Amino acid sequence: MYANDTVIFTHAKTKEQVAAKLTAAMCKVSDWLRNSCSTLIVSKTICMYFTSRTNNSVNQDILINGEVIKTVAHVKYLGIIMDTHLTFKKHVSKVVRNVKFNLNNFKSIRHQMSLSAANLLLHALIFPHLLSCITTWSQTGVTTLKPVYSLYKQILKTLDKKLRDYHHCHILRKYNFLNFDNFLFYSDVCLMFKIIHGLAPPPLRACLASSGSNSTGRIRTRASSRGDWATQFRKTTFGQSAFSMKVVGKWNSLPLDVTDSGSFAVFKKHLKLWLKSVQMCNH
Repeated sequence: MYANDTVIFTHAKTKEQVAAKLTAAMCKVSDWLRNSCSTLIVSKTICMYFTSRTNNSVNQDILINGEVIKTVAHVKYLGIIMDTHLTFKKHVSKVVRNVKFNLNNFKSIRHQMSLSAANLLLHALIFPHLLSCITTWSQTGVTTLKPVYSLYKQILKTLDKKLRDYHHCHILRKYNFLNFDNFLFYSDVCLMFKIIHGLAPPPLRACLASSGSNSTGRIRTRASSRGDWATQFRKTTFGQSAFSMKVVGKWNSLPLDVTDSGSFAVFKKHLKLWLKSVQMCNH
């Protein structure tokens, strides 16, 4: 029997405190493994320090039975490449490479394909790379996402067999597509709907709270009457980029006839109609 992708996570103010906590935890893990007649492969075990600040201090060693665990700056976990600052730059670069490879193949055969076949290939070989884990890595900064924005426009122009300098907004209207900002908006609030209605992993619900849960009972605001979800105050830009901040704000901006949809299928339909009705060309 094998147990892969197991993560032990803790937090502290300094690297020394974190290393001490994890070393103590690994002692207990080692004892449990020994009692269970199992073995931990130390050479395949790694550790990573996460921080939102530029910290040049030396990483502290974490030990397992006297052996030092390798410390890495980035790691691929469940399909996402994470780095120490959670910028997702390496993962975005990977997405861009994968999409470019398939897009180049798409370009070479697009003139020989019908529109229906091209649309089918687009949704089968290109969009899945953009959609995979997008609610995680799209929380990065706008600068990091710029190559993806540019690539999305190239995808649309290839579908419509237009040159690179053609205005992509015309293609959006022609095929009734969402622009990339609304593409992200749609993915985020769909996950929010799943969290609210118990269709997503339960731990995601822990970072969200309805506006009524923070109310003292003395003041009833319009937000609580609407059933909006509360956002906790974050002092830093990094904190404001968290899913619980960005996506809750998007959800609260939706009209009630969209948020009150009875099922996920109905919600997606109403959401797309609303996004397309408010989508404008800013060029």
